[in-house]
Amino acid sequence: VIEEAMAARAEVRSRKLLQQLRSTANHEYDVIIVGAGTSGLVTAKEFIENGIEPSRILLLEKRTRVGGRTFNMPLGDDFPDVFVEGGGTWLGGTQLAAIQLCEEIGLELYHTYYHYDGSIPESPSKPSLWPGSSIAEEAWNIIDQLGRTVPLNAPWNAPNAAKWDSMTFQDWIDQNVSDSDAKRRMSLSTLLTLGCLAKDVSFLFYLFFNHSCSGRLFEAGNLGGAQDMRLTKGSQAICLRLEEILKVKGLNVQFNSRVEFVENRSDSVVFHVKLENSDGSSISTTYTATHGVMAMGTGDTFQLKYSGITKEREQLKSEWVFEEETSGNTTKSYMIYEKAFWREDKINVPVSGYFFDYSPPSGVPGILMGFTGGEDTEAGKEKRRLRMLRRLNKDMGTKYAPIGFIEHRWGNEEKYDRGTANCVQYFRPGTLTRLGNSWRDSIGNLHWAGSDCSGVQIGYIDGAVRRGYAISAKVLQSLGKSKSTSRIIEHKLHDILVDSGIAMDVISRIPKSVIEVSYDSGVRVNLGNELTPTSVSQSPNLQWNADANKLYTVLFVDPDAPSRSNPVRGEWLHWAMVNIPGTNVGEGTVMAAYVGSGPPQGSGLHRYIFLVYQQLSPIYPDYLLMTGKGDGGAGRANFSARKFASIHQLGDPIAINFYLAEYDDYVPKLYAQLSPK
Repeated sequence: VIEEAMAARAEVRSRKLLQQLRSTANHEYDVIIVGAGTSGLVTAKEFIENGIEPSRILLLEKRTRVGGRTFNMPLGDDFPDVFVEGGGTWLGGTQLAAIQLCEEIGLELYHTYYHYDGSIPESPSKPSLWPGSSIAEEAWNIIDQLGRTVPLNAPWNAPNAAKWDSMTFQDWIDQNVSDSDAKRRMSLSTLLTLGCLAKDVSFLFYLFFNHSCSGRLFEAGNLGGAQDMRLTKGSQAICLRLEEILKVKGLNVQFNSRVEFVENRSDSVVFHVKLENSDGSSISTTYTATHGVMAMGTGDTFQLKYSGITKEREQLKSEWVFEEETSGNTTKSYMIYEKAFWREDKINVPVSGYFFDYSPPSGVPGILMGFTGGEDTEAGKEKRRLRMLRRLNKDMGTKYAPIGFIEHRWGNEEKYDRGTANCVQYFRPGTLTRLGNSWRDSIGNLHWAGSDCSGVQIGYIDGAVRRGYAISAKVLQSLGKSKSTSRIIEHKLHDILVDSGIAMDVISRIPKSVIEVSYDSGVRVNLGNELTPTSVSQSPNLQWNADANKLYTVLFVDPDAPSRSNPVRGEWLHWAMVNIPGTNVGEGTVMAAYVGSGPPQGSGLHRYIFLVYQQLSPIYPDYLLMTGKGDGGAGRANFSARKFASIHQLGDPIAINFYLAEYDDYVPKLYAQLSPK
């Protein structure tokens, strides 16, 4: 019924559009955007809010709907307000851009349900998708460490780029992981994250992807991780709401508009477009703009013909692997139950590294989602349903029978997209180092704005939002328009905290603001600048955006004790103040007296991180004051800011700052101060 209604509306729109074209001669614009997915709609919104008239923008979409690779699938009349998604789904703690956008446009989020031994975990310290042997954990930790060496702006410049790009992720697993169960779990990880098998993807690209998504714990799905939250109205609600906002502002999406050929000229971009009607008729026309924005997946852009693009881009297009050429071709499947019985029975979900609890907060209906690929790809829908049911019954028992089954295979079922079998694009070996610089660089006034062109949160909804902001800023600057700097600053903070590893190692969600930290020695803390232990030996002065009527907590930690490569004593607590009225730190309660930086000699740079939390109520310490003098640092090692915040119901930090420091001549003096008398 819904699809019929959408088709009817699309037909009316098409007829009106054809009539308008026959009477309209002027097809020139400041900017033309191709694609009404998240990145395209965000880009359009940014243009209008920063001074481009709606009449000077054209937003083309080949489908009859907005959303791109977000697609709500309603469950029917029995559950009219419950959706499953055929494409992109989740948001997570480090995905600041998308979460803030949802807040801005009034969309509600809820947490994915996780369960361990009767309780929801306090932090993403236990990888929910990949429990298992210490061998697997060690291998994943190595992956995280290697990933941090891959630059997000130019992964082909990584120290071992050539070697890593010459092999697949499966090659690395085979060479470095001996345990068969660990191998299986790691090989399966790419089905969820990239929609392919480990033997399909370049190891360099996988490391880049891992780094882009804040590391494996966030990529793989945990409380605070990339699969932490969903939208109550489905992920497509972002685009549906943006479409409404744009319409109010005077910009309508032009549907049924299929771009076939793009002429990239020296001072303009010309789009040759076929306007399609639901009865099969069509008309061809051209539109010209100063700038063209391709808000599409990389593989989808390669379905078009071009002139005026670089040889490298043409080569990348010729070598791109489309969905029917890969062994992944992932299917997203949903098993529907009357209720989420596993919650009542305290059964862990996901199970077997395959499934997520996809149910609404009420648990009615109960929905389990899983990805299938490999040998399941060629099986029919009924065989896939039975295989999924057998897996579920093995782990969860047969107490309850499912009442429905839904699946969506993007590569096969979505006629408009052949770029990949899943919502995420990826590179096969040997391509990224040779042709990567042509992947997302603008060519003159032609720009690539798909989520897979984002350096951070590549392939996620957040990546699409971020890429929309980045490209809109670039075009606005070219057109002589100003752009609000507040959002740019927030995203810069996001990038710094992700790149430094703090977003993975210490916090689950990225704050929106920075603490002003200054020392009487004359130095200031500035998001990763290097300071000496001598210069930070005394407690600093702090300022943040505070409510004088609220209480706050300040924590100061080093997650790299005794070294970043072997942090067996991290986090080490350097300072803890609670019950601070406003920013009057001196009036707060000392839980752990300030101790300066003391990185061991030869241990390299350590990260020293200040965190501010807003309290709901006063905190009454139930243990002795840590004086930092003659107590050997008792009680400070293996501290957890996440755990502390959970125990005291602090939520996530509201502000952050950090510096880097390594050994200097002050450190022995600090050790002497701490040593038991």
